[in-house]
Amino acid sequence: MSLAGPKTPLSHILFLFVITLLVQRVALAGVPIVKNGEAKAIIYLPADATPTARYAAKELQEHIRKATGAKLEITSTYVEDGPASVILVGPSAKATALGVTTEGLGLEGFRLKTGDGWLALLGNDDDREPFVALTGDKNVKLNGTLWAVYHFLREHVGVRWYMPGDLGTVIPTLASLEAPEINLTSQPALRRRVAQIIRADRRPPNPEDWSPSSKLGQWYLRQGLGRDSRTTFNHTFHFLTGGENQNAFGREYAKKMNYRKTKPQIFAVLPNGERDFDTTSYGMGNLNLSEPDTLSEFVKLIRTRFDENPGLVEFTVAPNDGWQPCMSEGSLAALPAELRERLRKEAKPKFVDGTLRYQLPPELMEEFRRASAENLLRFTAAVASEVYKTHPDRFVGMMIGYNTGYEPPKDIKFPPNITAIYTKTRARYFDPEYKARIAKELGLWSKIIPKLDIWEYSLWFARPWGARPDMDGYPILYSQSLQEDFEMTRGKIAGEYSQNWNIVYAKPGLGHLMQHLMAQMLFDPDQKVADLLEEYYSLFYGAGREPMKKFWTLAEACWMRNTSDLDQRTQAAESIERVFPIKDLAELFRLLEQAKTMVPEGSQEYQRIAMIADEMEVNRGRLLAAPVEVENAFGPWFFRPDPEDRGAKEKWFKADTSGLPKATEVPVPSWLSKTPVGEYLGTGWYETKLTIADKTRGRRLQLRFNGVDKQAWIYWNGESIGEHSTKSTGLDVTQLYDRPFVVNIPEGSLDPSGVNHLVVRTHASQGQHGIWKPVQLVAIVAGDAPPPLLQSSAIFPAPKIEGGFPTDWPSAEFGLYGPDGSVASPATRVKVAHDPKFLYVAFLCEENDPKKAASGEKETGWTWKNGNLTRPRPANNTFEIHLQPDANSNAFASVMVNAGGGSATFFAKHPDFPNPGDWRPGQVVATKVTDAGWSGMVAIPWESLGIKLIPGMSIKANFFRYRPETKRATWSPSPPAWTSKMELERGTERFGTISFPEE
Repeated sequence: MSLAGPKTPLSHILFLFVITLLVQRVALAGVPIVKNGEAKAIIYLPADATPTARYAAKELQEHIRKATGAKLEITSTYVEDGPASVILVGPSAKATALGVTTEGLGLEGFRLKTGDGWLALLGNDDDREPFVALTGDKNVKLNGTLWAVYHFLREHVGVRWYMPGDLGTVIPTLASLEAPEINLTSQPALRRRVAQIIRADRRPPNPEDWSPSSKLGQWYLRQGLGRDSRTTFNHTFHFLTGGENQNAFGREYAKKMNYRKTKPQIFAVLPNGERDFDTTSYGMGNLNLSEPDTLSEFVKLIRTRFDENPGLVEFTVAPNDGWQPCMSEGSLAALPAELRERLRKEAKPKFVDGTLRYQLPPELMEEFRRASAENLLRFTAAVASEVYKTHPDRFVGMMIGYNTGYEPPKDIKFPPNITAIYTKTRARYFDPEYKARIAKELGLWSKIIPKLDIWEYSLWFARPWGARPDMDGYPILYSQSLQEDFEMTRGKIAGEYSQNWNIVYAKPGLGHLMQHLMAQMLFDPDQKVADLLEEYYSLFYGAGREPMKKFWTLAEACWMRNTSDLDQRTQAAESIERVFPIKDLAELFRLLEQAKTMVPEGSQEYQRIAMIADEMEVNRGRLLAAPVEVENAFGPWFFRPDPEDRGAKEKWFKADTSGLPKATEVPVPSWLSKTPVGEYLGTGWYETKLTIADKTRGRRLQLRFNGVDKQAWIYWNGESIGEHSTKSTGLDVTQLYDRPFVVNIPEGSLDPSGVNHLVVRTHASQGQHGIWKPVQLVAIVAGDAPPPLLQSSAIFPAPKIEGGFPTDWPSAEFGLYGPDGSVASPATRVKVAHDPKFLYVAFLCEENDPKKAASGEKETGWTWKNGNLTRPRPANNTFEIHLQPDANSNAFASVMVNAGGGSATFFAKHPDFPNPGDWRPGQVVATKVTDAGWSGMVAIPWESLGIKLIPGMSIKANFFRYRPETKRATWSPSPPAWTSKMELERGTERFGTISFPEE
């Protein structure tokens, strides 16, 4: 019996072969969506679709319409074998029947799959709207279906969302669209990708601009930002301490428990022995970690939070903002003996002008916090161990690097439920020492905690660890640092929380790129930042690609200049000058203008470039400045070799009037090889004397070095005032020789004789050596320099308001200038400080002639009439404080004080005060008159300005002094050409910035 069946005719075999090929072609063909502008597909959305799926379907429909001109129908009716392809959005019974489900997906997982005439886009969703609060939403939103739709739009339609709104969206023009064969399952790489892009206390005036569903909120989702689990990575001591500061979001629990009365022993002890109920941390106080009740109450708090919030997976043990560790004997006992003695000695309470004051030097406070960090970590480990007994599936978090220790202690055993958030800022990777420290610490901590979270201070300038002043209106990019950071953290982190604070909203042209790149890497860190940038230059700028690539490349080179050697309190202007020198700023503006000429005027590409130029316009004044070079100031130059590098140790820079011994006169500019010194490598010293005429003295002066080969350290009248070195710039020595740099001559440093001593220590180890390009002495006139910046200092307890000028406030002292930019004479000295309730300003108005000392009369006859303030003559010797609480409004408040202690207030251009003089802030004022002049102190309530003090915030301000016999003195003078009307209309443009960092 044959096992073979009956013979099949050849024609039948050929027919089956052809049919098989056709079936394979149908199976492998794309899914038609649009053909020649005509819709060939419908969007199927089940009647019970999740809110996320409904929004995702609309996003899909709208973007395909913009790309092709065809609007796909969204329907809840599924037609089997209909003429149109079907795009199934979201989980549904129909998708399940096709074999596409959410089974096996992660919490934010998503799936894309095609079949015969269908495309399924779905993922894990929850039952809430997909939008999130832009102030840093801590709630979970599962948007898997939305991630599937965005993946399809990005990878298969070509859509890009670089900047909020239509102008920031790139959508290609397509006549036809079909989905290729797809079978993809994916999820975001990091579980938590949260960006605080709107500052809670500085929301834009129109809610439509910042609401979760606004254009900014839509852009947030299109960036793939979100989270799959709820955590409380933040300051949490205030759950026990309370406090009315808006950062004390746990104050309701504290009020309910009423620990101030029921358990005062849990509060930290201040140096004067009092409990820290509301003295430190912006009125929130702190805890005593050596007290057993503190441990038991914190454990009770965390268990309560977990029980009341089933979705909460983590709760952090973290001090309040600006942590002041406890000074109780139990807390100090754990510190090194030497440190304990220094604290007791230097933190001993003392009375100053009748007021109890307490202030540690910044260096000692930092050492105190670091040493106390081990106490905090032990406390946290103990809390976690107790919580583990009842909630083994939840986590207790530590905040590492924020006012606490950095490297993990070797003798603390952490329980299995411990986790941590590590605070850092990759924007600071221009400092190689900082970057190396971060890499080391992350490596050490990741061995203890496999998946850390990161708190990233993105583009953050207003805090000490930002190491940069506010750089409003400058293009900021650090893409290489971003790439290196994600390579450093690969496999070590579970999520990132970044604080951006209104940068994308206020300056979308300048602020969008860095935020976009960060979001893309958070979703998929396997991408290459360089590839994302290349695509961005082409898609976002079109024909303007090349100049805009040069623009952002130069911007990144500027940002990466090292300013870690500069003090941001007192050298903000120098920092800006180093990072964005005039030469580079001019080139940035030139590249923008060149790019605009290469794209059609009015096109989207043109508008994007113009937006960047408009946002930078605030800094064009630096280009329009007309600094005056002081002619014939330099005397002969001399040079002395220092082959053993002894000069710095022996202080050759303090050479007397006879000059450097054994020095040879040399021409400047010139390489040493072309001088009598001849070829020389190593360390050497230049010296010259500058004669500064009376007409120039008192003005702001700068030394401009156009080229020193290679490194240079500058000394003025025996004191160091700047350097241009590998350390200060972060550059290799081969990159320094032809780079101009500027050094500001400090106020009050001119020699009374008019003859000043300049010494330049140089070093070169290869090639040429010497000051080979001109050195210029430049005088700056009013309105040329950018508005000044300063940092206030926190002070506690509250100072007694009396007329003296305080010497113990830690903030930097500054002076006022005349209309021509010269230091005002007689001099005026000013200091600024703050606490949670008040802004404090102290001033000293000197008088050269004791007979012309300020009047001691108390003046009350201030009047405001027809938009003008009338100052009676006795009040003309006046100190005025102008404050602009809202940078988005040109309204400003003013507090004026005369020598007799009289004061007047007004709030100009504020809608609540049609008569500006009706503003009554409740200021506290005191003055004191002496033969040498007069001084005063003013306390202005934050509440009267509509402000709640937030660590890291800043306000605009200016200060003035009026005298009958001299012109007005100002902190930030206006351009000389400004009229009185321009002053009133545009005066806030020249206001300087006061920032309030954490201390």
